[in-house]
Amino acid sequence: MNMKYIVEIYERNEIEIAKAHKADGIVLPLSFYSAHAQKCFKLEELAELVNEAGDMEVYIDGTRMYVDEDMNKLRELIELASSLHVKGIYFADMSGYQMCHELGHDELCYYQPDTMVVNSYDAAFFLQRMGGICLAKELTLDEIIKISEYNKGNVEVFLHGCPLMSMSKRPLIENYFDEIKYTGELKDLYYLKEEKRPEPFPVLRNEQGTFFFGTYIQESFKELSKLNEVNTKQGRISHMITSFDEMMDALDMYKDIEINGYDEDKVQSFKNKYSTYNYSTGFYYQKTSVKKEYGNE
Repeated sequence: MNMKYIVEIYERNEIEIAKAHKADGIVLPLSFYSAHAQKCFKLEELAELVNEAGDMEVYIDGTRMYVDEDMNKLRELIELASSLHVKGIYFADMSGYQMCHELGHDELCYYQPDTMVVNSYDAAFFLQRMGGICLAKELTLDEIIKISEYNKGNVEVFLHGCPLMSMSKRPLIENYFDEIKYTGELKDLYYLKEEKRPEPFPVLRNEQGTFFFGTYIQESFKELSKLNEVNTKQGRISHMITSFDEMMDALDMYKDIEINGYDEDKVQSFKNKYSTYNYSTGFYYQKTSVKKEYGNE
């Protein structure tokens, strides 16, 4: 069984285009609830957006960190999402699961803590309690395969796009500008250059903190067949930092690979079309220096 392709949406007109390209699902970032989307929809728009999605599954980006004062808003989101038959809400904060559980909607919670779900037992623990999980982007292909083989629930991988690498709740950009006495207009997105890296880091700032993205675009064209062999349920395709057209062309490429197999010439043609992006297989073949270990099986 081939995985479902879940694409991120930041403009209303993108919904119909994603539908035309036969995306299986869309992720909608909402104001207040989403941690690091470049653009967000209002909660009041959700019913119309779900209706426009038609047969596509609808997921909500609810990845902010919640405090006690936010619980009423969190409850409002979950109750509305359930009434609209939304497929899932991505949470990075376990209070999202707890609220779903108290309201009897455990299946709505999709756990997306970015770096926390890194082995089969982590995955099994959460999948027994909620609708789905997102694996850490820092896993190797072999590790992803092992987790997907061990767990038959809704395991999602970050298939394609610019990955979030780290975040801070501190306003680091603002602090730096204060230090250098900069008084110009603040932007939402900056590209920062390190001394030892040739590629600039995309850095997003908002009221919730500072978010650092990768210097590359994750791609999984050659790895798709192996992910499907172990029945990895969902693949996220993002256009944070990249263009919407690139995301749609990537979606078409993955679907073509499913039907016709991997074709190096087609993939290279895709990369040539978007030659300004630095494509990489990320951590698929490179272990991170620190990680949790599997227990004895």
